[in-house]
Amino acid sequence: MHKLRVPGVIDQVRVACDFVKNLAHQAGMDDRFMFECELSIDEICTNIIEHGYQHNGADKSIEIRVEMLPQVWRFTILDEAPRFNPLITDDPDPSQPLDEREQGGWGIYFVKQYMQRIAYRYENGRNCLVLEKALPT
Repeated sequence: MHKLRVPGVIDQVRVACDFVKNLAHQAGMDDRFMFECELSIDEICTNIIEHGYQHNGADKSIEIRVEMLPQVWRFTILDEAPRFNPLITDDPDPSQPLDEREQGGWGIYFVKQYMQRIAYRYENGRNCLVLEKALPT
């Protein structure tokens, strides 16, 4: 398992993304796999910082764990923000015209499109979001 812990500030999102991208690159994953993983980590970390930490997370952290399993990669993202399950919100409707779409919810929508499994739990005072990405065939 590979781990990274960063302060909950916006300039650390790039560090988290690079961590995941570099692991994927070293493992020989294709560009699409790397892009979908990177975008998902970017979205989740940005949401934690903006909504969970309210841009006030310098004294808090985001921890990312990456498990490289035979069929999937499992990303576990832990944060200290107030309890929030992003999976309970309704998905936006992509069939609506652009000028009629509600703002918000698009990031987690794309994460759901890119990952094969997403689960949420709250444990030991932290939000825990688990993403699983199937390996390319």
